Amino acid sequence: MKLQRLRIEQFKQFRQPLELAQLDPGLNLITGPNESGKSTIVRAIRAAFFERYRSSSVKDLQPWGDGAASPSVELEFDAAGSRWRLHKQFLQRKRCRLQVDAQALENDDAEARLCELLGFQLATRGESKPEHWGIPGLLWIEQGGSHHIRAEVQHATDHLRTALQGSLGEVASTAGDDVLERVREERNALLTEKKGEPRGAYAEALALRDELQAGLQQTQQRLAQYREQVDRLGQVQAEIALDEAERPWEPLQAQREAAQAQLDGLHAAAEQLQRQREQLAPLQRQIDLLQQQLDAHAQQQRSLSQRQAALEAAQQAREAAAQRLAPARARESQADQARQAAQALRERVHAQQWRASLQREHAAAAQHVRALESALAEAQAHGVELARLREEAQRVALDTAHLKTLRAAEQRLRELELRREAAATQLQWSFNHAGTGAATAPRLDGQPLAGQGGRLLLQPAVLELPGVGQVTVTPGGADLQRLAAQLKEAGAALQSLLRRLGVASLADAEARHERQRVLAGQIDTRQALLAQLAPQGVPALQAEADDLQIRLAASVQQIETLPPAEPGDDALPAPAQAEQSLKDASRQWEQAGQAAQQAQSELEQAQANVEHARREHEALQAALASDEQRVALERAQAERVALLRQRDDLQTLLKAKQADIDAARPELLQQDVQRLKQSAELAHRAYQQRRDERRDLQTRLDEAGAQGLEDSLANQRAALERAQRHAAELQRRAQALDLLLGLLNEKRRALTQRLQAPLQKHLNRYLGLLFPHASVELDDLLMPGPLRREGVSQADGEGAFEQLSFGAREQMGLISRLAYADLLKEAGRPTLILLDDALVHSDAARLSAMKRILFDAATRHQILVFSCHPEAWRDLGVAPRSLEALRQGR
Repeated sequence: MKLQRLRIEQFKQFRQPLELAQLDPGLNLITGPNESGKSTIVRAIRAAFFERYRSSSVKDLQPWGDGAASPSVELEFDAAGSRWRLHKQFLQRKRCRLQVDAQALENDDAEARLCELLGFQLATRGESKPEHWGIPGLLWIEQGGSHHIRAEVQHATDHLRTALQGSLGEVASTAGDDVLERVREERNALLTEKKGEPRGAYAEALALRDELQAGLQQTQQRLAQYREQVDRLGQVQAEIALDEAERPWEPLQAQREAAQAQLDGLHAAAEQLQRQREQLAPLQRQIDLLQQQLDAHAQQQRSLSQRQAALEAAQQAREAAAQRLAPARARESQADQARQAAQALRERVHAQQWRASLQREHAAAAQHVRALESALAEAQAHGVELARLREEAQRVALDTAHLKTLRAAEQRLRELELRREAAATQLQWSFNHAGTGAATAPRLDGQPLAGQGGRLLLQPAVLELPGVGQVTVTPGGADLQRLAAQLKEAGAALQSLLRRLGVASLADAEARHERQRVLAGQIDTRQALLAQLAPQGVPALQAEADDLQIRLAASVQQIETLPPAEPGDDALPAPAQAEQSLKDASRQWEQAGQAAQQAQSELEQAQANVEHARREHEALQAALASDEQRVALERAQAERVALLRQRDDLQTLLKAKQADIDAARPELLQQDVQRLKQSAELAHRAYQQRRDERRDLQTRLDEAGAQGLEDSLANQRAALERAQRHAAELQRRAQALDLLLGLLNEKRRALTQRLQAPLQKHLNRYLGLLFPHASVELDDLLMPGPLRREGVSQADGEGAFEQLSFGAREQMGLISRLAYADLLKEAGRPTLILLDDALVHSDAARLSAMKRILFDAATRHQILVFSCHPEAWRDLGVAPRSLEALRQGR
């Protein structure tokens, strides 16, 4: 297939026609920067073949923003020994026309012929998708898609197999392949396809065998358990008879009761000892109280000397406080005088500052009054002009709706006049009156006609031809009369509307409307100026001016009420300095006052301390010297000695009784009681458990004897043998089928490789140019397998197409497509190769090798290379064609 010419129009970014003609039958290099339209040309070629002409899902083909466009593509190419010309138009004027030599095909027939020629399908609904593209989808590489190949090969596999002269298809349809498929089905019925694990009847047989084997083992276990239970029953019955004869729990219970009685006696003695021990606490409390009374008397003796010392210290502190009070009062008086002087100075400074502030405010207010008066005068002038403009605007006001109605009436009148002229009879004449007089000239309604001319007849007219007769011409018929009536009615309506609006014509109304618009603009301008001068209105502005005049007069009066300036006011300090001086003086006065107050408080506190110390000393001295205090002290000492003797006697008795209790070891007696109780309970519980076990064993043995375990075991053994034989048979069958399928697949692979040899030959040709000493094999789907290089060992799966680098995948994808193209070429199928910005990830060495490959492939195929890097293809051996030059007509 050789593309000769391409023309697109109203297609995406090409609103104007773009033609690409005189294409070379080999290599063609089309260059242009990004967004210059290279991919759009490729999209146009794809749309011409892949998209149905009647599809409504290709609105993306229209130029942006032009919903009325009809994208069109026209192609001329040679294929199958014929010249083909395809014209396809989408969306608005849908059409498909195919010219093959002298044969013309239209629409669906044309599209079907193209599918048959190139080997692709059309989508039944919606936009075309990659799975429909077949051979062109494999050979036409989209931008950024050269590293993808698996899906494209899958979509074209059927066509490639057909190109292998039907050999591979014959293998798929031979009786041997039927046998292979039958063997695969039989084998897959017994084994899983990938892992070869049992499935179906084989898996069921194995499951049944395992189930029966598990049941047999369970029955054997139950029979053994039955025999063990018979032996156990005899043993349990002997143990029960021994327990009933000896009754071992009864002696243990008697021993426990004796130990419990001894333990109860010890508990009673311990309780009595505790009651006697409790008598120690009151004795000790009485002894402690008496000791506290003696300690308190000793403490009072020590406190009397301490209070004498405290009284002397308080008297000395009172004398020192009295000496500090007088200087503090003097400093307070001096600081008060300094504060009053600073306060008077601050008041003079504030008065001077207030006077200056009032004078500045008065000046500013006077200036503001003058500005307000000026603005008021200007605002009043604008108000007068605004009233005049509004009056004029009201006078010339013309409603827009009325003007629109007037325009429509005028338009209606003009349309009727044009229709009347169109319906009227057009009379044209051309007479030669040379040599004849005016009496012999033709006449129209009595007017002579001479030379050349014409007239539009709206009413019947009479054409007189001297010497011949006359012709009555009646123009228009009933239509002209109806138009005349409508024209008269429209004219009357227009005149009525003009009178109602008070204008002479539509032009007069348009002028009034324009004047109304101009006045509206002037009114808006005046209103804006007035709003700037008086945002709240002229009365508010006037009120503001009057209020400011009143405040101005008040400020004058306030200035006059201030005391006059004194000599030396010019030399007064700054207000902040005067304020700071007053703060410093006030702080010193407050500090002096606080010091004097502190001295006074200290003196008063010292006097109070002296009085308090004297009272405490005298009170304590009097209390210690009384007879009652002496008698109470002697009584307390005697009682304390008697109580100490009584406490010692009681403690001796308690120690003796506690020694007797400890010697009896009550904790061991408690353990004996617990031990003997548990032993008796365990002995009796063991007897009860043996009886329960005997009853359970008898019940289970009765049930097992009724089940016929011996017979059941024999039946299960027979069933298991049958299941094992059946599973072994299926296992042998599955292994045989698996072996047979492997042998058949191996033979089929060998045959497939022989049939794929032509395609492998073409692939090896290009592979040797790109990767010397490398090899790659095709799989059943004609997809390149792992890339293997000489002298490089690799693990399983390593070197697969998906594991190659991005650039290597681009290169392998392209040479694989060229090999497919060579195969199709040998099979007589048309080929055209499109490369849209391919090989952009190749390094310099690989790109150079790929150029050699493309140049070689171009001797057999037409190749269109689209690139935005013309400098990278200078050594391709063909002259580049610039899209920018094509668009500019060069």
